[in-house]
Amino acid sequence: MKIAVPAPDVLIIDDSAEVRQLLVQALNDIGVFEIEEACNGADGLSAAALEQPDLILLDQVMSAQTGEDILPSLRELLPNALIFMVSSIKERSFILKMKNLGANNYILKTDSDFPIIVQRKIMKAWGQSDVRTDRFSSGEGHGTTIIPFG
Repeated sequence: MKIAVPAPDVLIIDDSAEVRQLLVQALNDIGVFEIEEACNGADGLSAAALEQPDLILLDQVMSAQTGEDILPSLRELLPNALIFMVSSIKERSFILKMKNLGANNYILKTDSDFPIIVQRKIMKAWGQSDVRTDRFSSGEGHGTTIIPFG
């Protein structure tokens, strides 16, 4: 017997419409999520306060406010939410800084397989393992770097 649980709310904060579209598709492929999108840091903070998401997928490089700029405010606002940085910045010192600011995970989006990695990390966070990989990946995370925190 399966117990119905409410779908997690997810907020995507990224200035790239293309990346947001990829992430929405990845989320839709693994289940029904309530998905909100924001194209900049200010809108992301407002949406987080209003929607109280369970998970935030946060880009670093955005105009006006970066992911690094808003991460501490997001963490203070939502201390129990999962925050996954999804960025192209590879420097280990920066990745560790994001951990110290409150990110739960850091996923590099420099590889074409990054949506599948996002799927797997989300499923793992919610204790599930049934991830569809046919839409985004021709391999098993080929070339993608994941830096888990904990």
